[in-house]
Parts: sequence; C-alpha cells; structure tokens
Amino acid sequence: MHLQFFINCGRKFLLGSLLAFALPMMLLAQAVPAPNEAMSFALMDDSRPWQEAYTNGTKDGCIMEFVIKGDNVEQWKELVAQQIIFTNMPLKDYIVAWKAAMKKSDPNIEMKQEVSTATSALITYKSLAASEQGVRRFIQGTDGIYSLAYTVRPNLAKPATLALWKKIALGATLVPNPEKR
Repeated sequence: MHLQFFINCGRKFLLGSLLAFALPMMLLAQAVPAPNEAMSFALMDDSRPWQEAYTNGTKDGCIMEFVIKGDNVEQWKELVAQQIIFTNMPLKDYIVAWKAAMKKSDPNIEMKQEVSTATSALITYKSLAASEQGVRRFIQGTDGIYSLAYTVRPNLAKPATLALWKKIALGATLVPNPEKR
C-alpha cells in the first residue's frame, strides 16, 4: 500500500488528515503556493508505526516529517521527511549546492551518489558531526525539487532498514496534484 502524500501547500492539506490538523494549517495558506505534483511512496513497506510529527510551508517550499510513534521531532531516533523546494534550478545544480552545504556543515561527511539521472538522484550519507545517517532521493518536478529522506542516528542504523528505505526512496514517484486538475 502506498501512502500518497498529497500536500496542497496552498491550503496545507494532507488527504486523510484530521480536521484538527488541517484547519490550523489552512489559516497560513495565503503565502504558500500549491505544488504541481505530489510524491507517492510506500511508507507502509516499513511496518513500524510512523506518525506525522511536523509540517511547515512557505513560498520557498513545504516539508512534512514523520517519526516512529512515541518519538518526537525534537528528539527523534529515526525520521522520514518529504520536502518540496520551489525552484527553477535544474536538479544537477541543486544537488551540487546541497552537497556543498552538507560538506560545509560537516567537512568529514561521507556521501555517495548511488543513482543519478537527469530527473532523479539517490544519495546516501553519514555525518558523525550531525549524528545522522541517511538515504535521500531527489526528483525534479515541474515546479521544483521533490525530496524523500530517511534519516537515523548512526549508532542505531541497521543495514536492513537502510536497504529497505533505499528501496522505498527509489520507488517514490511524482503524481499530478489532484487539486490542480
């Protein structure tokens, strides 16, 4: 089963979310554009109980973060993030800038670009300075860069879980935003 993650950033609305979540988010709607696409990914392939922990959006982009039930976004052990960066920058240039920012924050970061096409890239990384290890997939959309990331504390990283999230990230696709049809 795929979690179809439709953020209409213009209204900050996640399909299937509770009204209690959607209503406060809708109040901030005016400043946040609606993306042309949404990312679909198989969150349910990781059978652990993920829960939404944080959502935010501005004119520059949107982010939604998930943690394992019982964790919180401030003290996470594992984190899944889906992000949209509204930009007309080509994916290749965005990734160069992203890698440079990562290197600036941790000169000793280990990064490996495992998959790279004109419209998609998968990068694995490990930063002891930031106490995180992860898998991040970037996909070029029509209105920006869409990203799916799984991040874990290095001392808690399990090869099987990292491999699962690499598979989930590689299976992520962009679909038209139904709110824009």
